[in-house]
Amino acid sequence: MCGVFGQKASAENAASVSVIETDAALALSDVSMKNYEIIERLAPYGVGNPKPIFLFENVLVKEVKLFGKEKNHLELTLAKDGAEKKAIAFFSAPDTFSREVASGATANILASFDLSYFGGRKTLRLRIIDII
Repeated sequence: MCGVFGQKASAENAASVSVIETDAALALSDVSMKNYEIIERLAPYGVGNPKPIFLFENVLVKEVKLFGKEKNHLELTLAKDGAEKKAIAFFSAPDTFSREVASGATANILASFDLSYFGGRKTLRLRIIDII
């Protein structure tokens, strides 16, 4: 399954809209180490082989949190159908994306899988590309 979604135009050029192609629509319950390992078989990523982007539809945003020394990184706690996952975006705020996000709202999230080793802990999460 492949989809195409518009992305927020920049303030400098409100008439331009970039397009984000997705590789599949997934459920939050699909975000697992098993699936991460399958996706990583497609690496290395780069020009001509972009990292897969997935659509997570109508997920509940349970929590919106800014973190980092300067509070300039965004972490969302997402939930749907009994599954709960963290999603992050560096140098971002709730209003950085095509749609502003708030706790208690539902949203469509475009994201890739992200494995973090921060603090010596291995954690699978989502890296936010856009919120639509």
